[in-house]
Amino acid sequence: MKSMKSETYRSGPDESGHFGIFGGRFVAETLMPLILAVEEAYTAARQDSEFQRDFDYYAKHYIGRPSPLYF
Repeated sequence: MKSMKSETYRSGPDESGHFGIFGGRFVAETLMPLILAVEEAYTAARQDSEFQRDFDYYAKHYIGRPSPLYF
């Protein structure tokens, strides 16, 4: 008898951001064009060194991650 491996999603999404065969975006279909536009803008911004510098700064000092005072 062959045992089947159960699929688990605890490891996170795959390389395209999907959880299993159904995807992972639970939003109204009417919002999808806006979601895709935001995704495209964020993907482009991630390549911008100034954006990355600002993002790292705010991640360190503002959005609840351990601040320099934490250490």
